Amino acid sequence: MSGKLNGVKKLIEDIQPKICFVHCSNHSLDLTLQEVARKNISMCDIFTMVRDVSNAILESAKRKSIYENIVLEPCYHPSKLDSIKQNLLPFYPTRWFVRVKSLTRFLDNYSRV
Repeated sequence: MSGKLNGVKKLIEDIQPKICFVHCSNHSLDLTLQEVARKNISMCDIFTMVRDVSNAILESAKRKSIYENIVLEPCYHPSKLDSIKQNLLPFYPTRWFVRVKSLTRFLDNYSRV
């Protein structure tokens, strides 16, 4: 987006030279949270474990089928009366919104994983 040669910033500057580029606040927050998490060894270990386990299950059709047939059987969450049947989500390294969903799914299914 902000490339000096071929980015959107450069294309817009060619049309309007007075343009001022400002990073998206959500993107800046994502980058900040990512850097803070890298400095915390415990967070790095947790993220690595969730990413590795999720990838091991999701990248193999055989393991994914086993997970769906055995692990995704109806299981009752203590705080909810209805059953939770959710598949794991890929763990993306840069998008914190997706990371939160991925971590939540992993924690919900932790005892079954």
